[in-house]
Amino acid sequence: MLKGVPLLDGLGTLGLTVIAMKGWSREMLWPETGLEWIPPSPNIPDFETAVIYPGACFFGSVSGNEGRGTHEPFKLVGTLWGDPEALAADLNARNLPGLRFEPATYSPQSIQGMSTNPRLMGQKVYGVRHVVTDPYVVRPMEAGVHLMHAFYHQAPDSLKSDFFVTAPMLRISGTPKLYRMIEDGYSPEEITVAWRGDVEAFMEMRREFLIYE
Repeated sequence: MLKGVPLLDGLGTLGLTVIAMKGWSREMLWPETGLEWIPPSPNIPDFETAVIYPGACFFGSVSGNEGRGTHEPFKLVGTLWGDPEALAADLNARNLPGLRFEPATYSPQSIQGMSTNPRLMGQKVYGVRHVVTDPYVVRPMEAGVHLMHAFYHQAPDSLKSDFFVTAPMLRISGTPKLYRMIEDGYSPEEITVAWRGDVEAFMEMRREFLIYE
């Protein structure tokens, strides 16, 4: 599938053979391997961050901070105007599988090897901390939609028009549909139902490439 993604020149003619690992099956999560965690990115420093990242990374497209500039990137998210207690209460009331949220206040700083000049550096940021309670049931993409929905609806009306940053959203999600549906008042449940057809099509497309049971 990598060869079919036009991100790098030359992938179309890449001579690639994928070798299956031994001792791993599809239902396993990283802790079951007993291996040391090696960060795939400086800002994915641990397993829990990897669990939430596919949805928490959406926060990189809003006018806030996605935890870069802290030692808890993507676990911490916030804005300059957030109400941590209210946000945590709202998100916890949504009963997102495998997650709970804690109120958080923090100040992003430049951290060598992780993040230099993070967004809102040196300013007080108000938001929440993700806590993974059961990685087996977390649905990170849905959680990411709920996260943006909660912050957007708490934002003062005067800030809503600038809440989403278009270029990062297009880079992260590939389409403006996600933030437009939030702006238009759709619920997170309606948004996730809207992409179900695309998910099913992808699951079918990938079938021939699966090498693990």
